[in-house]
Amino acid sequence: MPNQFHIPPVFVDAEMSAPPPAGAFRKRPAQQVCVGDLVVLSGQVWRVKDRRTSRTSPRITFTLWPVMGGRPETESFFPREWLPVIPVARCA
Repeated sequence: MPNQFHIPPVFVDAEMSAPPPAGAFRKRPAQQVCVGDLVVLSGQVWRVKDRRTSRTSPRITFTLWPVMGGRPETESFFPREWLPVIPVARCA
């Protein structure tokens, strides 16, 4: 059975603008994070490219692209876990 969250071994280019300073990020619950937002995880800034929820689990899975370039990753969080975020987009 293939993994629905599999990311092929690709590398993405760095974004044209520099990432914002760490002081610009504010903690918000994972349920408020939308596609396009910037998130800090493990000291690295990531852009949320996809957001998925499961019918069988309360966890939210995000596909994250590194702002400075590199390999995309997926991370899962419970809806009320707090993450440092800069909201860029509004959730639909």
